[in-house]
Amino acid sequence: MNKLKKAKELRSQGYNCSQTVFCTYAEDFGIDLKTAWKLTEGLGGGFGNRQGLCGAVNAMGMVLGLMTSSGLASGGAQKKEMYERVNQITERFIEKNGSELCAVLKAGNSEHRSCTDLILDCVELIESYDKTKQ
Repeated sequence: MNKLKKAKELRSQGYNCSQTVFCTYAEDFGIDLKTAWKLTEGLGGGFGNRQGLCGAVNAMGMVLGLMTSSGLASGGAQKKEMYERVNQITERFIEKNGSELCAVLKAGNSEHRSCTDLILDCVELIESYDKTKQ
Protein backbone atom coordinates (compact mmCIF):
# COMPACT_ATOMS: atom_id res chain seq x y z
CA MET A 1 0.00 0.00 0.00
CA ASN A 2 1.42 3.41 -0.82
CA LYS A 3 2.17 5.72 2.09
CA LEU A 4 -0.41 8.41 1.26
CA LYS A 5 -3.16 5.81 1.09
CA LYS A 6 -1.98 4.24 4.35
CA ALA A 7 -1.92 7.64 6.07
CA LYS A 8 -5.48 8.39 4.90
CA GLU A 9 -6.62 5.02 6.18
CA LEU A 10 -5.01 5.47 9.60
CA ARG A 11 -6.40 8.99 9.93
CA SER A 12 -9.91 7.71 9.15
CA GLN A 13 -9.49 5.23 12.02
CA GLY A 14 -9.03 8.02 14.59
CA TYR A 15 -5.25 8.32 14.73
CA ASN A 16 -4.09 11.82 15.74
CA CYS A 17 -1.79 13.79 13.40
CA SER A 18 1.42 12.53 14.95
CA GLN A 19 0.22 8.95 15.16
CA THR A 20 -0.87 9.00 11.54
CA VAL A 21 2.52 10.11 10.21
CA PHE A 22 4.62 7.94 12.53
CA CYS A 23 2.47 4.82 12.24
CA THR A 24 2.52 5.10 8.45
CA TYR A 25 6.25 4.30 8.66
CA ALA A 26 6.64 2.43 11.95
CA GLU A 27 6.54 -1.10 10.59
CA ASP A 28 9.20 -0.17 8.02
CA PHE A 29 11.54 0.22 11.00
CA GLY A 30 10.40 -2.84 12.96
CA ILE A 31 8.08 -0.91 15.30
CA ASP A 32 4.66 -2.48 15.77
CA LEU A 33 1.58 -0.26 15.48
CA LYS A 34 0.62 -0.64 19.14
CA THR A 35 4.01 0.67 20.27
CA ALA A 36 4.04 3.41 17.62
CA TRP A 37 0.55 4.51 18.72
CA LYS A 38 1.66 4.73 22.35
CA LEU A 39 4.87 6.63 21.50
CA THR A 40 3.00 9.34 19.62
CA GLU A 41 -0.33 9.56 21.42
CA GLY A 42 0.72 12.58 23.50
CA LEU A 43 2.08 14.52 20.53
CA GLY A 44 -1.26 15.31 18.92
CA GLY A 45 -2.84 18.74 18.99
CA GLY A 46 0.53 20.43 18.96
CA PHE A 47 2.24 18.41 21.73
CA GLY A 48 -0.24 17.40 24.38
CA ASN A 49 -2.97 19.48 22.73
CA ARG A 50 -1.07 22.65 23.72
CA GLN A 51 -1.18 23.88 20.10
CA GLY A 52 2.64 24.07 19.80
CA LEU A 53 4.65 22.17 17.21
CA CYS A 54 2.28 20.39 14.82
CA GLY A 55 2.11 16.70 15.69
CA ALA A 56 2.51 15.72 12.04
CA VAL A 57 5.69 17.81 11.78
CA ASN A 58 6.97 16.33 15.04
CA ALA A 59 6.41 12.80 13.74
CA MET A 60 7.99 13.75 10.40
CA GLY A 61 11.17 14.58 12.32
CA MET A 62 10.98 11.26 14.14
CA VAL A 63 10.62 9.34 10.88
CA LEU A 64 13.51 11.28 9.34
CA GLY A 65 15.61 10.24 12.33
CA LEU A 66 14.70 6.60 11.79
CA MET A 67 15.55 6.96 8.10
CA THR A 68 18.88 8.73 8.41
CA SER A 69 20.43 8.53 11.87
CA SER A 70 23.44 6.32 12.48
CA GLY A 71 22.21 6.01 16.06
CA LEU A 72 24.44 5.06 18.93
CA ALA A 73 27.20 4.04 16.55
CA SER A 74 28.07 7.71 16.03
CA GLY A 75 28.06 8.52 19.73
CA GLY A 76 25.93 11.55 18.95
CA ALA A 77 28.54 13.03 16.62
CA GLN A 78 26.01 13.46 13.84
CA LYS A 79 23.51 15.57 15.82
CA LYS A 80 24.35 18.72 13.88
CA GLU A 81 23.65 16.99 10.57
CA MET A 82 20.39 15.58 11.92
CA TYR A 83 19.28 19.01 13.09
CA GLU A 84 20.05 20.36 9.62
CA ARG A 85 18.00 17.59 7.98
CA VAL A 86 15.03 18.18 10.28
CA ASN A 87 15.26 21.94 9.77
CA GLN A 88 15.43 21.51 6.00
CA ILE A 89 12.34 19.32 5.78
CA THR A 90 10.47 21.53 8.27
CA GLU A 91 11.29 24.62 6.21
CA ARG A 92 9.75 22.93 3.18
CA PHE A 93 6.60 22.31 5.22
CA ILE A 94 6.53 25.95 6.37
CA GLU A 95 7.01 27.20 2.80
CA LYS A 96 3.83 25.38 1.82
CA ASN A 97 1.76 26.01 4.95
CA GLY A 98 3.06 29.23 6.52
CA SER A 99 3.97 27.79 9.92
CA GLU A 100 4.84 24.66 11.85
CA LEU A 101 2.74 25.66 14.87
CA CYS A 102 -0.54 23.82 15.40
CA ALA A 103 -2.46 26.90 16.58
CA VAL A 104 -1.42 28.92 13.53
CA LEU A 105 -2.12 26.06 11.15
CA LYS A 106 -5.54 25.36 12.65
CA ALA A 107 -6.44 29.06 12.51
CA GLY A 108 -5.64 28.96 8.79
CA ASN A 109 -7.53 25.73 8.11
CA SER A 110 -10.63 25.80 6.00
CA GLU A 111 -12.80 23.20 4.35
CA HIS A 112 -10.14 23.16 1.61
CA ARG A 113 -7.09 22.69 3.88
CA SER A 114 -7.48 20.40 6.89
CA CYS A 115 -5.22 18.66 9.38
CA THR A 116 -5.43 15.64 7.09
CA ASP A 117 -3.95 17.76 4.31
CA LEU A 118 -1.06 18.73 6.62
CA ILE A 119 -0.49 15.07 7.48
CA LEU A 120 -0.35 14.22 3.78
CA ASP A 121 2.09 17.09 3.22
CA CYS A 122 4.39 15.52 5.81
CA VAL A 123 4.12 12.09 4.21
CA GLU A 124 4.88 13.61 0.79
CA LEU A 125 7.91 15.40 2.23
CA ILE A 126 9.20 12.18 3.76
CA GLU A 127 8.61 10.34 0.50
CA SER A 128 10.46 12.99 -1.48
CA TYR A 129 13.32 13.40 0.99
CA ASP A 130 16.59 13.43 -0.92
CA LYS A 131 18.46 10.51 0.59
CA THR A 132 21.65 11.60 -1.15
CA LYS A 133 21.95 14.29 1.53
CA GLN A 134 22.39 11.70 4.27
